[in-house]
Amino acid sequence: MRLRLLELWGLVALLICIGCGGSSKKNEVSERLVAVREQLEQIAQQGVDDPLILDYVSEARSRLEEADHLMIEDDFSAALAIVKDVAKEAEEIISGGRQATGNELAFGSGSGLVRVDSGSGMQQLTSAIKPSAGMVIETGVRSSLKINLFSGSGAQLGSNSRLNIDRIKGRELSLSLESGTFFLVHRSGTTQVAFRDHTFQADKLAVFEMASATETSPDYTAAFSGTLTWSGGGIEGTLMTSQALTWVDGARAIVDIPSAPIQDAPANNRMYPVTSADETLKVNFEWHSRQPINNYQFQVAKTNRFENVVHESKLENATTDVTLSAGSYFWRIRAIADSGIPGSYSPVSQFRVEVQEKAQNARVETGPPILNPKIEVFSDSAIVSGKSNREVTIMVNGVKAVMMEDGTFKVIVSFKRPGTQWVEIVARDSRGGETVSRHKVEVQY
Repeated sequence: MRLRLLELWGLVALLICIGCGGSSKKNEVSERLVAVREQLEQIAQQGVDDPLILDYVSEARSRLEEADHLMIEDDFSAALAIVKDVAKEAEEIISGGRQATGNELAFGSGSGLVRVDSGSGMQQLTSAIKPSAGMVIETGVRSSLKINLFSGSGAQLGSNSRLNIDRIKGRELSLSLESGTFFLVHRSGTTQVAFRDHTFQADKLAVFEMASATETSPDYTAAFSGTLTWSGGGIEGTLMTSQALTWVDGARAIVDIPSAPIQDAPANNRMYPVTSADETLKVNFEWHSRQPINNYQFQVAKTNRFENVVHESKLENATTDVTLSAGSYFWRIRAIADSGIPGSYSPVSQFRVEVQEKAQNARVETGPPILNPKIEVFSDSAIVSGKSNREVTIMVNGVKAVMMEDGTFKVIVSFKRPGTQWVEIVARDSRGGETVSRHKVEVQY
């Protein structure tokens, strides 16, 4: 598989160089792109069960896609700077000198109202305040707080929540959630969280969420990945992946929770054009699930960590429209079981609403043609080719295609997961015309 990936990315470098002329810097960037993508593949294989590592690899690959776009635009210096940064980070992770996230207990980014009490009364959280044993943390309405735990683990305290730091001993951490929502990605060390007279402990890799009851959901602790041991009421047990411990009418029960939905549209890195910063655009979102689902939680945010959520809704259907102004956005979706307990979120996808000038008095009757589209799937990638007008810009799943003098185009796109996937080909011309061609493919690797 690794050899095949190298061949595919070698083809990417070759396509980028077609018609560009000989350039030592261009060749250097192309060679470095192939090398660093091989490093990221190595990191992904070593951390196949580590969501922190996989998140880092996904983010790094997105940055390399930006370098690809700069290469096509002949901005080799900017592309080289991105590739060098990613390569340095990748080398440090491979050598063990760097974690995907921090190593020490510290407060991360927060939004809205976040207050802490270290024994002298509640006060607004500032950068000078560090986590300590006995501290109480509170978040307000539409507020949240990131917490960097030991050895690369990370947590987030949701809105209207109250969390106690009970004990810090070496790299062992004991917390207790009084109310609200607490999400944790645990990588190493030992983390204990008390909730509802029960204690939940993560010693190995685990991703879980606990939340107090609302009008639509009961108290629960849900394991999205890995295992979580628990004890309470004189009984001990283990939560496996896609299981939750909940309380219904005072009785404890372990129930199954849904898997993450699969996003269909918009494709990752899709760009939607508008003619001015004041113009808004209705963006359609679509997804599907592997099992029957009656409710979903849907979010659109300005950041990939969802500190700044601009739209959130509970939906019964696997599609919705959101009106947005110009800017970069991220979206994700998760299914909610009939019990009201949510499953894990889908991967985060990005799209842009971008201002593009339109020729004065231009009248667009139809979009540019997309002729003879061909999609060849190889492992987790696909070569997409076809023909249009030479002056047209072609984007495939958000990746800019190389356009030849005769109007033929070609590009390589990659897929985040196996199964049924969509390939979206978008052709745009200078008059503002746009044609979209969507194709369903089966990906196996």
